[in-house]
Amino acid sequence: MNILGHLYVASKTLNSLNPLIIAGSEIPDFVPFIPNSTFSFEEIHESGDKFLSFLKRNHPKEIALALSMMTHSVKFGVDSFNRDIDTWLIGNKEELKREYASKIVDCSGISFDTAIKSRMHNYLWTGIDIYLLKKDKRFIEEIKKFYKDINYSQISKLLATGFRKEESTVYKEVEYFFSSIDLSNLNTIKDYVKIWKAFSSGLPERDNVNISKTENFLEEIYEEFEDKWENILNDVLNYTKKKMSDYISLKKGIYG
Repeated sequence: MNILGHLYVASKTLNSLNPLIIAGSEIPDFVPFIPNSTFSFEEIHESGDKFLSFLKRNHPKEIALALSMMTHSVKFGVDSFNRDIDTWLIGNKEELKREYASKIVDCSGISFDTAIKSRMHNYLWTGIDIYLLKKDKRFIEEIKKFYKDINYSQISKLLATGFRKEESTVYKEVEYFFSSIDLSNLNTIKDYVKIWKAFSSGLPERDNVNISKTENFLEEIYEEFEDKWENILNDVLNYTKKKMSDYISLKKGIYG
């Protein structure tokens, strides 16, 4: 999934939404989106359970940060479905797949080979984000409200201590990442595409997203599979809740 989808699954799995949950749901994407990150993929994307153990011992009031990181991961959550979206939506329709890849090339300024092999799932998952943007205005307003309260110093200190990193280096990454994908003024699809542009530019291929072309293409993806987004979102959410059930209590308010 992408930005809003990860946020939605984290909030529904933890039955709450606050700045820590918002931050944690996105932090696993530090790698590969931050060039030369101080974190390895295994650390920041797949070690949320180890970070949770650290927070339970030392910062129990802030465990939501690790729990929401876990909902993002391959091991416990959403990203275990990363590549499945291609099969769910396109299947063996090779002509459609090549058509979409050509449009991704036009939108992102990357090679056809990268578009069809590596970027296809990123673009297809935007359908979930557009679905949430169109269908769940209350959720979007909550994100905007809490996003402004993400405490870079708090997040940096917890990550640096938990993963034994230099705090000043971590702070730079936290500040760079969350200022780049600022959700506090998200209202329209064009706003989303501007965030998508910043987000995609951090990928190894350094996508150069054309905002106008990409806005049209994301609308096309959303409309083509409009009847599928709700079921996909619910299936991924139910899976993540099940995988996370041993780690969380869904009693409202437990996460502060």
